[in-house]
Amino acid sequence: MIKPIASVVALVSLAACLVAPVMYFAGRVEMDSYKTVFLIASIAWFVATAVYDRQRQRELRAAGDQP
Repeated sequence: MIKPIASVVALVSLAACLVAPVMYFAGRVEMDSYKTVFLIASIAWFVATAVYDRQRQRELRAAGDQP
């Protein structure tokens, strides 16, 4: 159950990391807003991918596919 949620959070935060600079350079958001969104999205991405990877490793160990 955690793995699909972590996957969605990682994808959404990665999209935010990609959209934030584009919006800043297009003049749609201010520098402070850009920095805040990018910081939060970056932290969310790192946490979500770590959770996703840990869950995947547990599933592999449980299935006996990994030594």
